[in-house]
Amino acid sequence: MEAVLMKKLKLASSSVYLYLLGTFVSNLGDGIFTLIISKILYDKTGSVSAFGLVLIIQNVASFMLNLLAGYIADIKKPQFISEIADSLRGIMIILGIIFLRLSNNIIVVLMILMLILNLIVPFFRAANFKIIASIQRGSLGLLPLNGLRSSLNQSGQLLGVAIATPLIAFNLTIPALLIDALTFFTSFICTIFLKFNKEHPVQIKVSDNKLKKMYFEWFKLLRALFISKKLLLLVFFSSIDSVIVAFINLMEIKYATVILKNSVYLTALDGFFALGAMLNFTIIYLLFERFNFSEVSWSGLFFQALAFIGLTLTSSIYIATIFIFIIGIFNGASQSLFQTQLHTSFDETMKGKISSLRDAMVAFSNLIMIPVFSRLLNFNLYIAFWIFALCILASSISVFLIFRLKML
Repeated sequence: MEAVLMKKLKLASSSVYLYLLGTFVSNLGDGIFTLIISKILYDKTGSVSAFGLVLIIQNVASFMLNLLAGYIADIKKPQFISEIADSLRGIMIILGIIFLRLSNNIIVVLMILMLILNLIVPFFRAANFKIIASIQRGSLGLLPLNGLRSSLNQSGQLLGVAIATPLIAFNLTIPALLIDALTFFTSFICTIFLKFNKEHPVQIKVSDNKLKKMYFEWFKLLRALFISKKLLLLVFFSSIDSVIVAFINLMEIKYATVILKNSVYLTALDGFFALGAMLNFTIIYLLFERFNFSEVSWSGLFFQALAFIGLTLTSSIYIATIFIFIIGIFNGASQSLFQTQLHTSFDETMKGKISSLRDAMVAFSNLIMIPVFSRLLNFNLYIAFWIFALCILASSISVFLIFRLKML
């Protein structure tokens, strides 16, 4: 597996290395912050619903701002937007540390900080979606780059969890947040030195009535999607892997406590999911690069559904980590595959809005999924898992029928 990674990296340019380093360290920070929020809320309330509330707030913020974020990413330099987003996130965390020192209510401060950070995230994601397709890649293909990016997303979060776990155990929340802030400043520096292809940036002419222009650009995109229903479904199905990640974040604490009988196993579950996603490039190299999108697009969702069913059939931490690893590796590979297809299916002036539309679909789906499955997980974990697995299996079959058998 290491040989596969090195073979791909030898084809990459210096901008790819900088981009991947920035991706790694910023996700390290995300892993730290997510674990801080989930662990503190669960310890205080003993309920999955509390963390579900956090995820709902995140998705409401994302859903509300995606319309604006995608449009701005298409009319401004995405590199500049990414730099602003990273620096603001670092500054906000530093301010959060100051308020934590002045306040005794850690939950309120962390919730406010989380809300502010999630108001920035849609702009960062839309810009980042355009950046990855525009940077100078050398001889590295877009699908392998998306796979490497996804791998470093998860390896960064894996290391973030590993760093945060002992810090939280010893009540060292502020040092953990300080590391979090430093990761965003590092990502900011990496983005400054990125080099882009000659066609970057493509700018849209903006009229005096900017609000009217924004709605007009969105209308053009949505009209094109509804004319070509297959493209609309491509955007929708590209969001499902992210919904799966949200479900995993929601269920891990409950699964470790109720089924595995030890909340400490949360770290193992989270770690093996991240490890699987980190190794997703092996699936890309061995399978996805050898076939057309239509031939393999269904497979990632299919194997994830089977692994979720497998989790209901065991109470062994060893077998559970195998299933969670399978989910991780196919989730990362499937996300990379769909993201690459989105990059190649839309032109430069639409990429920011496409990224935001996909994120809006993720947010909307999560706003439905999280309340429903929070209740189901608290009521009966096995029923929740089976229903979710069957939904993913149905999605896999739909992808197969639409893109492989071309039934639309």
